[in-house]
Amino acid sequence: MNAEQASKQSSRTPTPRSKGEGRRREDSSPHAYDCCKANGGAAGVDGQTFADIEQYGLERWLGALAEELRVKAYRPSPVRRVWIPKPDRKQRPLGIPTIKDRVVQTAALLVLEPIFEADLQPEQYAYRANRSALDAVNHVRDLLTALKLTVNETKTHVREVPAETFDFLGYTFGLHWTHRTKRKILCGAPSKKRVARVCERISAITDRKREPSPRAGCWKTASPVR
Repeated sequence: MNAEQASKQSSRTPTPRSKGEGRRREDSSPHAYDCCKANGGAAGVDGQTFADIEQYGLERWLGALAEELRVKAYRPSPVRRVWIPKPDRKQRPLGIPTIKDRVVQTAALLVLEPIFEADLQPEQYAYRANRSALDAVNHVRDLLTALKLTVNETKTHVREVPAETFDFLGYTFGLHWTHRTKRKILCGAPSKKRVARVCERISAITDRKREPSPRAGCWKTASPVR
């Protein structure tokens, strides 16, 4: 065997996975289950609780789940929809996945989160551990203070999107129906105040009874058409 053949054979030989890597992947499911159990929560659409799983046998249950994932037979179940009351006496929809789906999602999070976390910038707050929307608001306040700007607290509110909308720079942000998608999507649309101002300007410009502009000396006040 010459050097070229040896090089080709070595390139086709898969790199053996370390025992530590395999152990970490196997241990992610039990740890994910412990995290889900610590968070508590009600059963999903299948009605299975943590007590049911432990009565059945946790290792046996995790082994069956691992086999489903290995043979690619796992399919997520529908999310159970419940309504919880809000302080303003309204209700907010809440989705409750099955425990199996929660364990799979948490196991994936345990593997993927450190990978993506390493590339995220410090000013990014969405869907990150130990960070919240309130932290993002406080960060913006700190930036405004550094720029010697002040926030009008009477006009500043926290909105729950997409359940609510908010106006900013002439646009209303929230769920809007679009002709392109033929459904509602989360986007910005001209606010009612902005549309009203545009209509007022158009009416003022096209009004036949308006006085001519000093620059338009040839204009005369038009009499109404009869």
